[in-house]
Amino acid sequence: METNIIERLSLAKHITDDLNSILETWDKLEVKSKQGDKRDKRDLSEERLDFLINKFGNSGKEVRSSYKTAYYPSQEIVNLVRKIADITGWNVRERGIFLYPQGGHMSWHTNIDCTGPRIYLSYSKNGNSQFLYRDPFTKKIIKDNDEPGWTARMFAVTARYPLWHAVSADEPRYSIGVGELIYENNIHRQ
Repeated sequence: METNIIERLSLAKHITDDLNSILETWDKLEVKSKQGDKRDKRDLSEERLDFLINKFGNSGKEVRSSYKTAYYPSQEIVNLVRKIADITGWNVRERGIFLYPQGGHMSWHTNIDCTGPRIYLSYSKNGNSQFLYRDPFTKKIIKDNDEPGWTARMFAVTARYPLWHAVSADEPRYSIGVGELIYENNIHRQ
């Protein structure tokens, strides 16, 4: 059974001018943190994923490694998030602004500590980067290559069907994450 866990969105075409403007001024963003060192290919292996699942289950306590730079949102990104809220009808906020250098990555993780739908907008000039995920139903590892230019993906982070996912960048990859704010048991989980 093939499932459609990750949905490619046409959203990027509606906000391309905004995205390209952000990309042109990316070097002016304020750095929040620089993380990691060159990727160890084992961090993205199925063996490593199996190890994490066996050790941590779906607790959200998995140990992550990454090689990326995180940024604070600029006013331009805040405006983009508002525009996405208008388009989707969601109450959204920025969920991560990253630049993965060539050889950059984020290892397997679930984001289970912050459930809800996510949209990730990523840019790689030639499409030489990928979003990897394990289908929670088939357990198959899917390697979803970026398109050259902007790619928009949507998926849900749920406690019932955790989505293990990772990022691999074989060229610089710019990424803006947006997530809906979810209320569970009257506790605001951001």
